Amino acid sequence: MKRVLIIPHHPDFEKIKIRLAELARLLSLHDEVYVLDWHSSLAKHSLSGRLEANVKDLFRPLRVLRRQNLNIVEFPMLHRPLCLVKDFNAFWLKKAGELLKIDVVVNGSYYLFSAPLQRRYKYIID
Repeated sequence: MKRVLIIPHHPDFEKIKIRLAELARLLSLHDEVYVLDWHSSLAKHSLSGRLEANVKDLFRPLRVLRRQNLNIVEFPMLHRPLCLVKDFNAFWLKKAGELLKIDVVVNGSYYLFSAPLQRRYKYIID
């Protein structure tokens, strides 16, 4: 059984049909699947809404929750500034990957994450 971490391109995968979230649901029948969740400023497209979502994610603990037959992973992450996002998020992705013993990461968010240089899992960009 493989341990797969899926990073969808959008966090609202319960209300919107997102390809990687649907793939996660199917894979979870045979493998242990984790889906990354984060905050977004869906209701408020203002600067304050974006700041609020960024701060909420920056100070969240690394944890796994169970929701709708999926393992939901949360860990600290940045949305902005873009010059810091990839390195900061790669650091936490590496920590989560080690803690959860992830075999495969499927990344649908091209600008929020990059593969850590030293990793123990296969990294796929969708």
